[in-house]
Amino acid sequence: TQGAPMPANTTIKNTATGTFQFDAITYTKVGTYKYEITEKDLDKDGYTYDDTVYTVTVTVTDEGNGQLQAKVDGVGRAEAPAVKFVNKYVPDPVDVVLGADGELSKEIEGRELNADEFVFAVLDSENKEIATAKNNINGTFKFTLNFTKAGTYNYTIVEKNNEVAGVAYDEKVYDVEIIITDKDGHLEVDSVDYTLDSEVVDKVVFSNTYDAEDTDITISAIKKLAGRDLNDGEFKFVLKDKDGNIIATATNTKDGKIVFDKIVLIKAGTYTYTVYEETGTLEHVTYDKTEYVVEVTVVDDGNGNLVASAPVIKKAGSNDAVAEIIFENTYTVPTPPDDPDVPESPQTGDNTNLGLWFALLFVSGGGLIGTTLYTKKRRTEEN
Repeated sequence: TQGAPMPANTTIKNTATGTFQFDAITYTKVGTYKYEITEKDLDKDGYTYDDTVYTVTVTVTDEGNGQLQAKVDGVGRAEAPAVKFVNKYVPDPVDVVLGADGELSKEIEGRELNADEFVFAVLDSENKEIATAKNNINGTFKFTLNFTKAGTYNYTIVEKNNEVAGVAYDEKVYDVEIIITDKDGHLEVDSVDYTLDSEVVDKVVFSNTYDAEDTDITISAIKKLAGRDLNDGEFKFVLKDKDGNIIATATNTKDGKIVFDKIVLIKAGTYTYTVYEETGTLEHVTYDKTEYVVEVTVVDDGNGNLVASAPVIKKAGSNDAVAEIIFENTYTVPTPPDDPDVPESPQTGDNTNLGLWFALLFVSGGGLIGTTLYTKKRRTEEN
């Protein structure tokens, strides 16, 4: 009410228990006086102020005994309605970025790291997942956690097994403690500490290994023999690596098949082999001395598998590829021995052959003479 008596201080503060009380108001005359009680908005960070307006009516009367009597809202002071202001305090939240300084990272041994291929999680004390992240191309990753209250928070950081082919996962568990403080209505990060097996660490590093599944190849060849049929295992063949080491040998089957033992390849690359036939001692056989060069390229498909290309086959010294490895031998039928009943020509220094030659000549000569005489006699008789 305009002109109504006022307390000495019209602005007061609450006590620690939340109560507040204005100074006494002195009234000098009867009347009805109305007052409004409000909370002043001090614009403090984090606070929401109560804008309720309380109206209080004070009635002052003369009791006739020379005393004025004041009543609040027509009732005694003890029964006066409560004036209660309810405020809310919510400090400004704060975001904590774990890994902001690159202290969270991923590495892999065995191949290049790809962006976004591994997943990491922050777990609370009940192992509930509260945040996840993926690695970037350089291996680092980050979590962003939001806090609305001051306090000490404890979490664990783990790598999730998302079953990337060929990968063995890191099962380490890192602990992280985050302390949040309230400063004048603003939450702030007081500290972030990482530990592994109770030892404080500066970095959180998950290390995986990649190992693609082995692959294998089988090198085979064909054996041909002109002049007769093949027999099992009668020809031998050699397989060497690029350094000249013998890594396998094989023999032929009777139908000409040559198969070397399987070669297991454990990493990507280009592999070069040499195949040749070992020169044997079979009589009447001409051996094939051709050498073949076999090249196989092995690649990692990135999905945990090594894949071998089809072999490229060339004859040694040639750049032209051939379809197969073929060794062709020749068997020559031996010449039968000479007939022992047919005499050989006389040889100088061999008296036996020489005597035989003269005997034959004598017999032949006698027959010639006999024939001549017989012819002459017949001619005489005819005359």
